[in-house]
Amino acid sequence: LENVQLKALFTYCPKLGDVSIGRDSTHNLFAGQWYDRKKPTFGFYSQTAEGLNIELGGSVSTVNMSSKKGMLPLLPGSSGFYIEFLARIDSDSMDHWPALWLNPIEHNAKEDDRSFSYGRLYQHWMELDVDEGGFQSGMFGTVIEWQGNHPDYRKSQNKHPVAKDLDRTVFHTFSAYYDPVKGSVTWWVDGELHNKVPAPVIGSKYNYYFTMGAQTHGKNEPYKLIVKRVRAFVPM
Repeated sequence: LENVQLKALFTYCPKLGDVSIGRDSTHNLFAGQWYDRKKPTFGFYSQTAEGLNIELGGSVSTVNMSSKKGMLPLLPGSSGFYIEFLARIDSDSMDHWPALWLNPIEHNAKEDDRSFSYGRLYQHWMELDVDEGGFQSGMFGTVIEWQGNHPDYRKSQNKHPVAKDLDRTVFHTFSAYYDPVKGSVTWWVDGELHNKVPAPVIGSKYNYYFTMGAQTHGKNEPYKLIVKRVRAFVPM
């Protein structure tokens, strides 16, 4: 990062023992979110020396099913933040959809992200996808501006450059920096600049948690997402 001094918010190596399937707030990670219809179980998760393994269909977040923060801090949109994931998948297929992304804690079942000036049910928020697999052979990061009356949301998102091919079966560092002052999001893969785009102003209003999940593009081909480390920084 040029001309930006950062201080560490956390350095975290996910472990199986950190995962809760309850509504407590005393864990680092929680299986299941307020929008999930299926009941979360421990069956999607395992531990190896490399890190936390998340099997197809599983996801973990740093807030619980009641949208309450766990032990890891939220990332403040007001000041901006940098976040990076060291991760890989155990087999490579364009059907695999490993997802490393952030949403505001205010976007929840209570709809705390409502904007009353547009009507009682109007919601407006920013989603930041650090990396999502299966959309192209390389890194795919996007910032999405969502808004509308539930459940009829509309979205806008950035254009994506053609990325270099990436062997996702080896560890890579996927990172993003949200800058509310310049109104931008920048992405890197293994320290190499990937893309920089404008970010919606609404992003600075919220506080963000991260989610790590093993999704599919439709064929449900089995695989595991392995996450070794997550680091976050904020400007000094």
